[in-house]
Amino acid sequence: MKESRSPLQSTSFLLSKLGMSATARFGEKVAALGLKPNLAGLLAAAAENPDHSQLELGRFLGVGPSALVPLIDELERRGLVRRMRSNSDRRRQEIQVTGDGVTAIAQTAQLAQEVDQELLGTLAPEEFLVLHTLLRRLADVSLFRT
Repeated sequence: MKESRSPLQSTSFLLSKLGMSATARFGEKVAALGLKPNLAGLLAAAAENPDHSQLELGRFLGVGPSALVPLIDELERRGLVRRMRSNSDRRRQEIQVTGDGVTAIAQTAQLAQEVDQELLGTLAPEEFLVLHTLLRRLADVSLFRT
């Protein structure tokens, strides 16, 4: 039988702790752009998934419609995205990233790299690549799975 260890030493707890730290650091950095991490993530997701509807973006990010609409409203108010009716289905709303949105994405990408360096700079490049690859795989198969 395995020896019981503290929940504080579990991989889940350590990932959660690192995630909170990353979110806080990224939040501090993107605040200078007038953004929050969730807005920056939605903006990047909209750019990387231009064929996704508003509803599909919410599913992709694990955000329900009631939480997603105000986020899109905020990005639209700032001129970073615009809602467009789909040409193929007029009931479908697509989110189009504007030129200012593309600029904001480039800025947030740089800030995300800075946070990566702050949090993971003690890892050798090979270790960083292994960690990133494993986290990407886990995120692809387990996030928002019901």
